[in-house]
Amino acid sequence: MEITEVRIVPSDDEGIAAYASITIDDCFMIHGLKLKISKKGDYFLFMPQRNRADGAYVDIVLPLDNETRRMIEEKVFAAHQIFADEPCKGTSSETMNAFQVVKLSRSSRSFPSLEKRVY
Repeated sequence: MEITEVRIVPSDDEGIAAYASITIDDCFMIHGLKLKISKKGDYFLFMPQRNRADGAYVDIVLPLDNETRRMIEEKVFAAHQIFADEPCKGTSSETMNAFQVVKLSRSSRSFPSLEKRVY
């Protein structure tokens, strides 16, 4: 399994630095990952969640082992870092309509990637 694309959407929401989507093996996409950065500068990645009737949040998609979780975190954190110095211009609706894509080649497992696009 390889992550072949990471999409980063900067966020104006309090406590959330960005939303992310990942593409696995150019054939399966997962939306709704949340990237949070602590006051100390530590990164945290939260998997897509839904709210149950009892008020509890449940992950919809989640890695089953630590190796897979680390791989996803590393790719999303690195993609966010690539664009950290070049944020999307504008605020609110303009920002939310823009997203940034890091496309990974199958032969390259590391960042920076070969292709970087801003939409």
